[in-house]
Amino acid sequence: MNDILSLFTPPSAKTKPAGFGIEDSLNLQIVNPHALKDFKPGSKDVLLFSAREQSLFREYLYALAGIKMKGTIFDLGILIPSKSQSDAYQTFQSVCELLAQTNAAIVFIGSSHELTYYAYEGFKSTENLLSLSIIDSKIDVNSDVTDFHSENFINKLLNEKVESLLNLSVIGFQTYLTGNSAINQITKKHHELYRLGNIRSGYFDVEPALRNSQILSFDLSAIRNSDYPANEYPTPNGLYAEEACQLCRFAGGGEKNRFLGLFECKHEKDTVSTMLTAQLVWHYIDGFAQRKIKNPLQNPSLFKKFIVNTGTPEVDMNFYSDELTNRWWFEFPISSKKVKQKNMVFPCSQADYIVASRGDVPDRWLNFFEKIQKL
Repeated sequence: MNDILSLFTPPSAKTKPAGFGIEDSLNLQIVNPHALKDFKPGSKDVLLFSAREQSLFREYLYALAGIKMKGTIFDLGILIPSKSQSDAYQTFQSVCELLAQTNAAIVFIGSSHELTYYAYEGFKSTENLLSLSIIDSKIDVNSDVTDFHSENFINKLLNEKVESLLNLSVIGFQTYLTGNSAINQITKKHHELYRLGNIRSGYFDVEPALRNSQILSFDLSAIRNSDYPANEYPTPNGLYAEEACQLCRFAGGGEKNRFLGLFECKHEKDTVSTMLTAQLVWHYIDGFAQRKIKNPLQNPSLFKKFIVNTGTPEVDMNFYSDELTNRWWFEFPISSKKVKQKNMVFPCSQADYIVASRGDVPDRWLNFFEKIQKL
């Protein structure tokens, strides 16, 4: 992996005091891999890199409290600028592909939100049936598929085959900033939409989507202006800072997540926004450090199984519950030759089971059912 470091400029962060000694901060946990003779990251490690210098961000991050974890946090540094926009896209995709092969958790502090598509392309070359979550105040899609930019890239994702992109979740969007045509394009493909109000009414409706996603793309404009003043398009409504941190922690603790991208980071001179960005990364890493890989099909004795009769012959809904964490899954049989597994489980909420037990079909279950039939 030492060859990939040639694509980065080494970081040069200086720690700012945060109320505790340097020996208790992340400063001693974050390693500069450029100083290592043999750089071999693994599944317990975190790989951090950015599109620009982000020196103030690094100062604040390094000064936050240390996190007890089995692996190491490697700061790869700053991605060396490309000569053209197309070269930048290709380089970013190649970097994501190479880093994905390490099975480490990747944290990217980026610029423009359309890079999400190239992160997905990088991961697509290493695995199939990907799930991607996007946190944004609006849905970045319009009817012109040839017009590709930060506010119109999701349409390229919507054209992906199910065996490549199984699920797409858009989280935190605000209805008055989103046209009906954008909503219809998502629901037509049986993907998931969670309004800002869904988060306010309870995290546990959104948590399964984050737990199921290998990739989380977070447009920081989803955070309300009073909590993130550096927003280029400020809005009085949006996620609270603590809500944004909780969502990042959910993703970090999810069994599948391997990429967190924070986009539209235009906060170099705004200390509040910079500190919040650092705290978002801290919560993601803290969740990752406490991640517990649990699969009801691999260790069924650790879970409680619920079978709901649908009234249709040979069609039951199987739910699993981990009573220690209150996490839930549902199970689907797979008959496609494109997938090795005969059965698969997907994260859900207790509310999905309650809906099913009352004789109704949960939206989440139905969406996955429709897509699995296309495999």
